[in-house]
Amino acid sequence: MTLTSLRAPFGLSGAILALALLLASRWESMLSASLPQVTVGRLCIGLVIASVGVDLWRVRGRITPPSRNAGLLILGLVGEAAVILLSIAIRGRNSEGALAGYLEMSLITVAVLVVADANPRSRLPLLACAAAGAMVGNLDALAFGNPLVALRGAGDRLAGNYGNPNLLGFAGSLAIPIFVTLAILRRRHRAVWLLATAVTLVPLSLSYSRGAILGTGAGVIASVSLTQTGARRRLRVGVVGCLLFAALAAAAYPLYLAVRTEADFGGDLAARTPDRSGWDPAAQGLIGSGPSRISNPNRGTLGVTATKPGEGVSLPLGEARAHRRYLLSFSASASLNGIELAYALEDNLLGDSPVTKTILLTQTPRRLAIAWTPTGDALHARAYIWLPVGGNIKLDRLGFGQEGTGPKSLPTQLLGRVNTFASSESHFVHSREDAAHLAIDLFAQKPLTGIGWQQFTNYSANRLHYGPLASHDEYLRYAAELGLPGLLLLVLVIATVARAAVDISSTDLRVAATGCVVAGAVGLFFVNALEAPTICLPLFVSLALICARPFVEPESA
Repeated sequence: MTLTSLRAPFGLSGAILALALLLASRWESMLSASLPQVTVGRLCIGLVIASVGVDLWRVRGRITPPSRNAGLLILGLVGEAAVILLSIAIRGRNSEGALAGYLEMSLITVAVLVVADANPRSRLPLLACAAAGAMVGNLDALAFGNPLVALRGAGDRLAGNYGNPNLLGFAGSLAIPIFVTLAILRRRHRAVWLLATAVTLVPLSLSYSRGAILGTGAGVIASVSLTQTGARRRLRVGVVGCLLFAALAAAAYPLYLAVRTEADFGGDLAARTPDRSGWDPAAQGLIGSGPSRISNPNRGTLGVTATKPGEGVSLPLGEARAHRRYLLSFSASASLNGIELAYALEDNLLGDSPVTKTILLTQTPRRLAIAWTPTGDALHARAYIWLPVGGNIKLDRLGFGQEGTGPKSLPTQLLGRVNTFASSESHFVHSREDAAHLAIDLFAQKPLTGIGWQQFTNYSANRLHYGPLASHDEYLRYAAELGLPGLLLLVLVIATVARAAVDISSTDLRVAATGCVVAGAVGLFFVNALEAPTICLPLFVSLALICARPFVEPESA
């Protein structure tokens, strides 16, 4: 990019826009503590809008109206934003942040449409920078970490600055089809694009995201097929690619599942799995570390060994009603005098009005009790017993109940752990199925208005037994939360992009954008991400480029 090209109309706008896309992984980073609403992304959007506005003024009178497909895309995005705004006004609560993310991406989409039509040679830099922005986020997760969030997410699955392994995988799945296509169409720099593919593929694989792997496969197959000449050859390559990918997936899935489950829950999965009696040695709620070691030194006695400070055990107690007094009682002794013991009651999900006590134990058993009055209905009441500095204790004669009705005896005899790998996978699959069924039911109940933007997790927390569970399917979420208006506008965007993609030639760089969109369309069956610019910028840039006017760049570009 030369100084002359920057001075040309929309040259500087394209450069600023490309830089903004390259900084996608830092999009939500705050620039100033005194100005908490100013992020990297919002600053970039402001600069892009200002530069595009200046360019539009410079070429006034010579502005060409957008294509039909571009107009329909803008209509779909703006209409969706209007539906979301209306939903927030009527039903939404604390959901404006997600709306801001959606609006940011919509503005970037319009800016890409304007710049790509006015300066067609900017398309390759925009597309490459969008994919490179996702690659940088993957590199953060793999090697450098991020100053804002922890490097790893659940267990040992890589999550990076996205905070969730599935979102990391989704971002990578959007970039890889772009890199693969550019490697095919841009032979002069093929080694660069193949290296970018490999760099992005490694952290994507370590995220162990099924949706990301399927999306990547679908996007690459679509890209490679579309680079072929002739409808029959495209179809043949696509079918063969699908068959090969299906065969490879079927052969590798058992090994993948074992590795994923191990990564999801760590190497000591069995030690961290609750006993069938209900006692859980893992870190959760008020217990800061784990797992502890639990045993039955004598019949009717529960032994707890904490090798690290803060380890302990917890036990689900069922439901506790609001404003009623509950009592937990038990006997405890320590292997050595002076062992510190902490015990508490609270709602494990909401953390509602916890009560906590601490005491120094001796080798002589001591009767202990703690009273708790929940301020709201506690659907997930739980008892916590832990050792702040470590040690070994024995517990027996545990009881819990509403004061005045007599305590109910709690189990102390361990029953053994279930098949941890099978149960974890079954729990995962069933939670996704239940979320999908709930989304369909909610759409059927309120097809015209939906339940409200960003309200699905509130409904799932009350109607399912997994806590606040996301739909993990963006299409079903839009249907459940926004009803028919939101769903139909989403269909309009999809249909418009599909119609535009049909006319793309095999040498057009927009083939890479089509592969990205296919990967995103598949991946959105598994994640909720459409309001996150940090993740979805490559997808929205690709939507804009597909709907832009046809232009085939020369190989030397």
